[in-house]
Amino acid sequence: RQGNLFVIGKQAEKRPDVVKRAHDEGHLIGSHTYDHPNFYLTPDSTAIESIEKGEAVIEGIIGEKPLFLRAPYGNVWPHQFKHFDRIFIHWTFHTFDWDKDDSQVIYEDIMKKASDGSIILLHDTRPATVDAVLKAIPELQAEGYQLVRVDELLTRNGDALRVGVPYRACEYEKGALIY
Repeated sequence: RQGNLFVIGKQAEKRPDVVKRAHDEGHLIGSHTYDHPNFYLTPDSTAIESIEKGEAVIEGIIGEKPLFLRAPYGNVWPHQFKHFDRIFIHWTFHTFDWDKDDSQVIYEDIMKKASDGSIILLHDTRPATVDAVLKAIPELQAEGYQLVRVDELLTRNGDALRVGVPYRACEYEKGALIY
């Protein structure tokens, strides 16, 4: 199975082997900045510096600049989408798994909210999330869902991806959903 990893540059520096392995296995590696600044509270110049530094770290590990950016906290001012000149990935729904220790609660949230074309935000920082995802994947597949990289999802209807656009989902035969 291939997935999507949006990597914080500072963390990638600590574990370049994990980032490289994920890339080599075919996972999409996107940027989550260098140090996770809140764009609502950060001057644009500082946010861009964090974006570029994070991308440079990732590029040094995988040999290519990441095409996609997930803004920390999902916080982006409207002018920043165009100004930052990136393909932004948002999410259809958030499980708030980063604040939960109960894998069953996370699993139930995934199963309840999953829908065609959705992008589910999950984190790798808690074992409960890993357990929930490992339980949900085969059940989602049994229900007919295909789990794909976000670049495949967003282009599956023939849409061309554009910089400066925040993507949230892509329903089959309906096109990519932006903010």
